Amino acid sequence: ETETPVKDNSLYPYLKLTYQPSQNDKFVVSFNYNRRTINNDGSSQYDTEDTTTEYKAPTYVFNSQWTRTFGSNLVTNLKVGAYSTDLKWTAKVEDGSYYDAATWMDSVSYGWDDKNPRKRLQVNFDGTLFLDDFIGSHEMKFGVQTTYGRGQRVVTTYGETDEMGFSRVWNTTWNGELYYAEWYAGHDRKTAVLNVGVFVNDVWNITRNLTLNLGLRYDNSASLIPKHGDDVSEVPKGDFGYIGFPDATWDMTVPETRTAFRWQNISPRLGLIYDIFSDGTTLFKANFSRLLQDNYTTISFELHPVNWVGYGAYVNPDASIQSIDYVWVPGVNTQ
Repeated sequence: ETETPVKDNSLYPYLKLTYQPSQNDKFVVSFNYNRRTINNDGSSQYDTEDTTTEYKAPTYVFNSQWTRTFGSNLVTNLKVGAYSTDLKWTAKVEDGSYYDAATWMDSVSYGWDDKNPRKRLQVNFDGTLFLDDFIGSHEMKFGVQTTYGRGQRVVTTYGETDEMGFSRVWNTTWNGELYYAEWYAGHDRKTAVLNVGVFVNDVWNITRNLTLNLGLRYDNSASLIPKHGDDVSEVPKGDFGYIGFPDATWDMTVPETRTAFRWQNISPRLGLIYDIFSDGTTLFKANFSRLLQDNYTTISFELHPVNWVGYGAYVNPDASIQSIDYVWVPGVNTQ
């Protein structure tokens, strides 16, 4: 086996500006750009170069923060961040993909393009209040965190089309003779998320020996399916009656924005530290907390009404159908 080195001449510019107009105010702004590029993504000993893809992922990140001090015991931060990326796998040849089961070789094309733009806007506000001589000392934190994100998956399929407009994307041969094929349509799927969280937390030094960490967080998270029109796919509506499955129907149009799911959670936090000998050498610690997985756009992709639609069949060498193997429609099958 021979290792093939990969050259990377990518530029990753990063800019940062800090401005402090007064003792109580400080502003920080930063911007970062990078682009990952792979010219032959998916290559292997069983793939010709035409079956690999060109992978590009330009990413832009912007962050800003305003820190404000009020007196000697209150510090606040306002943070705004934006993120944009576009993960793109592009076929080198606009044709169907062919796999030879006898030799394990892929040839002709990758068969489809897969583009996945992602955007996110986040606005956070937090403050820290220091209190002394109030039944011990306190470091109290509070804040609000909001995130709005949009995701999209644009699939373009290639290959000869049937009477409904489905492309013969994947073809299986034995020593070059076609015997199985799969027809699928492309689609343009959009999702969005909106997350709002509010929290308070107090590090309470009751005595020299005892410290409590008390916190509470409330989250309201929603996963949204934006409005989709008839341009969502080459075949946005229909049924497979023309191949013998009239009950296999689909309608990928979304007339108005839907809430795929929404949840509300309350997450407590309780921590205890006890300095047994009052010299910092031996500590007893206990903690209980509830943490939640972040809500992100990929979650709602799985149950999205805009999804893969197609079918597989055993075929003659000229691609005429012998028998249908399966049909795939949103709501019954997902991917």
